[in-house]
Amino acid sequence: MDENNFWEIEEMFWLGDVKYYEQHLSDNSWMVFALPLGILDRNQIITNLSQGPRWESVILSQRKFQIIENNVLMLSYHATAERKDLDGPYKAFCSSGYRINDKNWWLFFHQQTPV
Repeated sequence: MDENNFWEIEEMFWLGDVKYYEQHLSDNSWMVFALPLGILDRNQIITNLSQGPRWESVILSQRKFQIIENNVLMLSYHATAERKDLDGPYKAFCSSGYRINDKNWWLFFHQQTPV
């Protein structure tokens, strides 16, 4: 899989539905957000996702792609996202970690720092 595929996968974590998360999120994953959300595990991520509005668009800029080992890679970037319940765009610096298992890449970590 080339680098562009990972950016497409990452974008779908912003725009995709609960089913996408269930199919691509590692069983022991974490996501780290500013309060009030804080640190969420897989079950909390999916529960929160099903209860709130979804992003309508996202632009991933300042992209950094790094293979850590043969089975682990990191993406870091600046996100600008929009959805109906916000007055303006949401902007954050983000990092996501992926690892391969059974020939599939799974998101095991995601962190956002709002700017």
